[in-house]
Amino acid sequence: MPTPKVKDSDRQRCAKACGNCKRRKERCDGSRPCRRCVSRRVETQCRSSSSPTSSTVRPEQVSYVVSQPQPSYLCSPAPTSQDAPQHRHASPRNRSDCRDESDEPAQVATSSDIAAACLYSYHLPETVRDGYNDIPFVGNTANLSLLQQVHQLVEKSLGPSSISQKHLQHHLVDPCGRSASSKLTGASCPPNKPTLADSIYLAQWCLRATNSVLGVVNEEDLLHDMFQWVQTTSNTASISDPVYYLVLAIGAQTCPEDRDELAETYFEYGQHLTTNFFMEDPRTIAVECHILATLYLLGASRRNAAFMVFGNAVRASYALGIHQKDTGATDTDESRYRERLWAAIRKLDVFTSVSLGRPLATRECRDTTADENYSPSNDICSIFEMILVEVYTKHQVAVDSLQRVTERHRQWAGRLNFQFPEGFDTYSTCEPNITLLNLKESYYWTIMLLARPFLLQTVFSQAAQGRLSGMRDAINTSVAIRSTSPECILAHACVDSAVRNLDMLEGLLSTPYLPKRLPFTINSVFGSVMTLSIAQFADFDLVFPLGKSLDLAQRLLGKFRVHDAVADHYLSIAEYLRGICDEYLERRVRREMERQNLLIRSMIGSIHEPPDVSKEKNTERVEDSMVAPCDPIGPAFMMHGSIPFDMQWLPGTQTSMVNTLDKFDEFMLPDLLSPTTWLQ
Repeated sequence: MPTPKVKDSDRQRCAKACGNCKRRKERCDGSRPCRRCVSRRVETQCRSSSSPTSSTVRPEQVSYVVSQPQPSYLCSPAPTSQDAPQHRHASPRNRSDCRDESDEPAQVATSSDIAAACLYSYHLPETVRDGYNDIPFVGNTANLSLLQQVHQLVEKSLGPSSISQKHLQHHLVDPCGRSASSKLTGASCPPNKPTLADSIYLAQWCLRATNSVLGVVNEEDLLHDMFQWVQTTSNTASISDPVYYLVLAIGAQTCPEDRDELAETYFEYGQHLTTNFFMEDPRTIAVECHILATLYLLGASRRNAAFMVFGNAVRASYALGIHQKDTGATDTDESRYRERLWAAIRKLDVFTSVSLGRPLATRECRDTTADENYSPSNDICSIFEMILVEVYTKHQVAVDSLQRVTERHRQWAGRLNFQFPEGFDTYSTCEPNITLLNLKESYYWTIMLLARPFLLQTVFSQAAQGRLSGMRDAINTSVAIRSTSPECILAHACVDSAVRNLDMLEGLLSTPYLPKRLPFTINSVFGSVMTLSIAQFADFDLVFPLGKSLDLAQRLLGKFRVHDAVADHYLSIAEYLRGICDEYLERRVRREMERQNLLIRSMIGSIHEPPDVSKEKNTERVEDSMVAPCDPIGPAFMMHGSIPFDMQWLPGTQTSMVNTLDKFDEFMLPDLLSPTTWLQ
């Protein structure tokens, strides 16, 4: 007999309860985020949970196999569709397969079953708080998304008492601009033109900050045109005025003096003219204005605003056909100008999309590997696009995709070494070659993005083995992290790129003539900080100088913290993570000392009091209750078959590092939007 329907007023439970309240069996008000999640400070994890249907397999019909820790490359391959049994284990790999099969009911397990199925399962935040108290989207490629993983990792390794919600809260630093009334007042009253010397000074600082990253402005033409513009006494704005005001704004923003108020005044009027002139008519100069405005907003730490303004540049470029090569531009100068605009758009698109974890707005239609007019910058942007499409969009790391990306890495590195041979000085006596630094930063960033899933797998696997054994000694850890398995090599590549990236940027500390805002460099430094902090929990300090690199990162962020709100926020997080890593190292050394003390005490005795055993047991009991032991690899990297694998892993090497391995299996990335991923 069917269950009678119940009125909404008579319901005891909320029909739209979030996944957290369902899992904790608490009353939910149905809003997003709900009041309960807000009070628990987990509003970023508050989202709807699909309720099981009638076709759902009951929990008692789902069986799990709790196995001892073993390397992922020793796991047996998953059965194929021909020889798979009718009732399969509800492993994460099988659940992902069920999502693609419409004729087979999905298998959903309860939270207790999920806790028994995976040792670590965590959920990445989709939204964060910004300066306007809104909740913008931040995806899984963003550095801020790693904060949730660090939060859970610290809680599992050091206990809840070590967590500081102030430093690990997931909010987006997005300072508010001027009020709407002041913007209207500034638009109605154009600022006075600077003197000739001041305009040239600000223009040179703008060129130093923009051309090293984008190269969109021609220096000779800009200085010549600005010389004539300053001497013009007409009060009527021309179509080129927005470019000049935006150039002055970026120059005042990046020069050593404190001219932020003047920079904001120039920027608001330049944006006002851009809106009036180019709101409905797409022109190449409009694309340039939107690009300059985007770069100014990035320097002002207003990343969401930059993301919005950049969308106008993308739409205008597609309307003009700038994304295609040879679209009828007969003039050579005009063709080169359009190529510079497209290259700048690609760089900004990759930076804003990857740093905020959002989809790309452009797609490369050219062959960036062609020898004719080859550009390392365009080629590295194409590699970024490959990683986002082949890895993060599909949520898996396939062998063929991995081979294609690493092959492109080796080709790109070989060409860059040919253009800039060994011994080429990146830092001159006056100022560094920021263009070359940004190219190498992008190269290291692509490696960290590609190898990040393997680093996370290694970290959580090591943490799982330490949890199951009660204590992981230094010898076993050293052997584990020096493994020659492919996933371990990729994890090493991720940490190695972070260390080398910081070593490369160390010269900026002693550079006197440097723009006071470098958003690309700040993002690169913080990405290295997050990578090294995660690597510390797998004891990678036995192989890499993690402590020295973290200290160097703090000094780099401290150089820009005075004028850059994002750098100041990142520095506070880096300092806190450095303290967490030191606490982890102290506890590791203390455990090893107590282990050796057992042998010493049995031989020569001891007069000091033994450690509080009851306290340690209570701590272990609390930690064990938080996580149930099972497969340490977790659902993120379940195996589903063996594939022969033979490739050169590191760019520039001529010998394969994995010849001793006969097979290499594909890895599944975690479903970053599902409620059951690595840590719960």
